[in-house]
Amino acid sequence: MVGLLSHIASKIKKVGSLQLFKKNEGNCEDMGPGIFLVEEVHKITVFDIRTANADRHAGNILVSIEGEEGRIVLTPIDHGYYLPENVSYDCVFRINVV
Repeated sequence: MVGLLSHIASKIKKVGSLQLFKKNEGNCEDMGPGIFLVEEVHKITVFDIRTANADRHAGNILVSIEGEEGRIVLTPIDHGYYLPENVSYDCVFRINVV
């Protein structure tokens, strides 16, 4: 019986999420873009391009102030639309040819 239950359990698809609370000062919609370091923006941009994230906007980037020097750190959240099963490159990477 134990062998049968472990066999059934191995066939069940499991879905879940892992979340970590990140202390923050708000999101990017609450702040002007002039305070963000280019390096921080590039980190998120590279991540989104590599994972084909289709839902990045200012509301799902948290702004934190870290260290005694007050370094601004951006943390992307809400990865619900990344790593899609199918990607239409015509739609995502549209190039206008004249």
